[in-house]
Amino acid sequence: MLKLKGKRKTKNTIVVIVVLLLVAAGIIIGLSLYGKDMMKKIPGLSFDDALNYTLKDNRDAVITVGIVKDGQSSYIVYGNNAGILSPELHTYEIGSLTKTFTAAMVAKVVQDDKINV
Repeated sequence: MLKLKGKRKTKNTIVVIVVLLLVAAGIIIGLSLYGKDMMKKIPGLSFDDALNYTLKDNRDAVITVGIVKDGQSSYIVYGNNAGILSPELHTYEIGSLTKTFTAAMVAKVVQDDKINV
């Protein structure tokens, strides 16, 4: 009788573990499908759409957008709800700087007619 209770407990434990693994797998697959669906929307976003989405109800947000047109450079600083901030010195979180430097270098060689995008 004692051996039977031990086997039943082991079997119940295995069932619980399998159910938890299946639930976890379902959640991961669901999030993956949701993420893929959301990523498909990105190419259709305008600059304003992307800016508004990123800065919506984000009090601490500060994004500076540099513009180079006809050899002239300028920039605009955006904050909470895409409001334009004063062009003063702002503190930024350190992010992936590699993309920023790569983009600046590509822009420079395009401007110098060394590559054609």
